[in-house]
Amino acid sequence: VKEGDRVGVPWLYTACGHCRHCLGGWETLCEEQQNTGYSVNGSFAEYVLADPDYVGHLPGNISFTEIAPILCAGVTVYKGLKVTDTKPGDWVVISGIGGLGHLAVQYAKAMGLNVIAVDIDDAKLDLAKRLGAALA
Repeated sequence: VKEGDRVGVPWLYTACGHCRHCLGGWETLCEEQQNTGYSVNGSFAEYVLADPDYVGHLPGNISFTEIAPILCAGVTVYKGLKVTDTKPGDWVVISGIGGLGHLAVQYAKAMGLNVIAVDIDDAKLDLAKRLGAALA
């Protein structure tokens, strides 16, 4: 990563890398974690300083506005799906097809999972079906 690269900066700015949480893949529980826009400057800015180990390169053909939800909600639901013992063809239930849930449906489908979507709003269930949920 070099100055001027087009990158996304997630909420987790950095973590210690050696505690049991970090070593177990749960850096967000690290007692020494720093968070963008909270314990370090950043967020809601056009330019920020960032730890290169925690940024992701962004494709040039997607606007910052379009990609922004992936850097928080997208990472959240991806982690949740990734740590399950599911494999392609397995079933998952996504409860709530809102800001996180609609992304979870898309990630689950991309991972080859069958999706059951649950929500009290028929419009959100219709969205889940359009995004690939088998049952809603």
